[in-house]
Amino acid sequence: MTEMGERSSVPSVRIVFAGIAGVLVSLVVLTVAVNALSGDVGDSFPAVAYNGNTGTLDWAGPWVEIGESDGPTVGVVAVVASIRCSAGNCLRIGGDPADAEGLGVWREVDLAGASSAVLSFSYRREVALSTGSVTVAVSADGGGTWIDLATYDFAGASNELAASFDISSYAAANMRIRFLGAGNAVTGYLHFDDIGVTAVLPAVTTTTTTTVVTATTAATTTSTTAATTTSTTAATTTSTTVATTTSTTAATTTSTTVATTTSTTAATTTSATTSTTAETTTTSASTTTTTRAETITAAGTPPA
Repeated sequence: MTEMGERSSVPSVRIVFAGIAGVLVSLVVLTVAVNALSGDVGDSFPAVAYNGNTGTLDWAGPWVEIGESDGPTVGVVAVVASIRCSAGNCLRIGGDPADAEGLGVWREVDLAGASSAVLSFSYRREVALSTGSVTVAVSADGGGTWIDLATYDFAGASNELAASFDISSYAAANMRIRFLGAGNAVTGYLHFDDIGVTAVLPAVTTTTTTTVVTATTAATTTSTTAATTTSTTAATTTSTTVATTTSTTAATTTSTTVATTTSTTAATTTSATTSTTAETTTTSASTTTTTRAETITAAGTPPA
């Protein structure tokens, strides 16, 4: 008879992490100074729009109409394509006829701290048959007050001319430039192109502060428990004339026992009567063999 048995359990794992040994906080301050910057804002009107920017610096916003709000394509103030422009499109103020009084545009630029600033543009007349004018002005306070730089009549020479003005004294964070018409029933136009401001801005100092927090965990506890149990038992019993019992335990113990006992007794007695008795052989589970022979011989009778 053979009997087998097996039992196992799945490993159990437990991991624990804990502890922060220290925290390091560092503060990094970087200061960079850049030399004075020379640049310009400009608008040569590359498109029929008020937001052109052809300079190296940025305007604060687009051109804003004064006295009308019909956009750059129509009206007394408009952006047009004309042979009177330096190239392509330009700003035009006037009509045939039209009332130009109080109509115009302005645009703002940030020139805070500029050590110098120069406004420049080109202009040209068309069909100048009446009175009226356009005045160019500058404001250092976002349009609160205006300083007139020059006034151009509609009547006059029709060739293209250039103009420039030192506006360093008006450089401010919200400096504005304005073109404003005057006159009623005006028959004529003034075209303005390549409007720009060239400025020298102050040195720029940039300070960058960086806070670095580093957490270092020096104490880490890791606990791992694994439990596995395997039990195997095999039992084999064989019964024959010799009984052998073998027990094997897969853990660590093997026990084998074979017990064999043989006992033989012989006795001889001679008497007047002869008889022969042959007796037994017995094998038991404890493996014991016993043999007994008795011979009795009577007087005068030879043994068999």
